[in-house]
Amino acid sequence: MIRDRVASATTPTVASWGAQRPRQLDGPIYLAKRHSRFVRFLRKAVPAVGIFGPAALATPSLMSKIRMPRLPVIVAISGTRVAMEVPHIGGYTWDRRAYQGSAQTAVQDLTKPDLL
Repeated sequence: MIRDRVASATTPTVASWGAQRPRQLDGPIYLAKRHSRFVRFLRKAVPAVGIFGPAALATPSLMSKIRMPRLPVIVAISGTRVAMEVPHIGGYTWDRRAYQGSAQTAVQDLTKPDLL
């Protein structure tokens, strides 16, 4: 008789040691855990919205005041030639001298990319 008690105490049964789903826990315990998860989420989310919310609202206003240079607009493509409006090119020569060039319109042949 004592052997039966020892054997049953050392070998787990499936019913008593199986994993339980969260919904099968007691109702108040499940609700408390869910509330704690929500509070942990809010402790991070509320300050983040407080910081990034005004920044997101102010960004378009600040970006509208920045003057961006006009980019070249491709007007027409004819064969291997491309016509552009407001082209701008700049850089440095081999002896470290800066150069810049801009025009109202330009035509470039795609077979000769070094010539504008």
